[in-house]
Amino acid sequence: HIWLRYHFGMWGTLRVNELKTISNSTLYRASYIQDPKPRVVLHFERGEFLAFYGCSVQQIDSPPILDDRTDVLQDSFNIGKSISFLRQEKPVCYLLLNQRHFAGVGNIVKNEALYSARIHPMQMGTSLSAEKALELVKAARNFAKTWVEDGTAYSPMGTLNIYCKKTCLLGHKVQRDMLGYGDFTRITYWCSLCQPLQSTAPSSELEAALQLPGTSGEKNPDVVDGSPNLPTAKKYPMVVLTETGPGS
Repeated sequence: HIWLRYHFGMWGTLRVNELKTISNSTLYRASYIQDPKPRVVLHFERGEFLAFYGCSVQQIDSPPILDDRTDVLQDSFNIGKSISFLRQEKPVCYLLLNQRHFAGVGNIVKNEALYSARIHPMQMGTSLSAEKALELVKAARNFAKTWVEDGTAYSPMGTLNIYCKKTCLLGHKVQRDMLGYGDFTRITYWCSLCQPLQSTAPSSELEAALQLPGTSGEKNPDVVDGSPNLPTAKKYPMVVLTETGPGS
């Protein structure tokens, strides 16, 4: 078996039984412009296929583990574990994009959630109180859910509060820069007045905040033990893999 992990990023797309072509309405109709090349094509029986565009592809050694507790759109999302993960000595704008802990949080969601929680993108996770980390997690989940309900693939919603804006909701000038950690940086928008860098001490209520809401008070075993019982990996049909190049 060959196991592949796909990350669609901001603009990755998937086509079923069809290939992507240049739109007839494009302004660039020069003869040298060619149809986009898929990154990977998976061929199935009866001539059916899936074509992946604009995504990163990684071959992995074992079947992927599907865990709804890392998906921000799921009711089973592990809030306690996500809070614990956020409280590291790294910028929150970097931590929030970790798909192993915040599956479904992309760059737009990151920017809007940080603004909603009034947290500076380069705030260190260790300086967040447990209550503030919880507020950020809730903001990310709420925005992602609203996007799914009201938005489209290319238009998150009718109105964004900070992403690609020149001024924030209060009329302050919005800052724009490539922020992150190490070589991993993404375009980031923030208001230096609404989202100032803070030197907040960790909250004494951390342990309480790491409990999942609605439980009987027992701490989340994923947080305390650090070794969650992940669900059994799902089985997938065999396919023929055709790699066409880095794509466009």
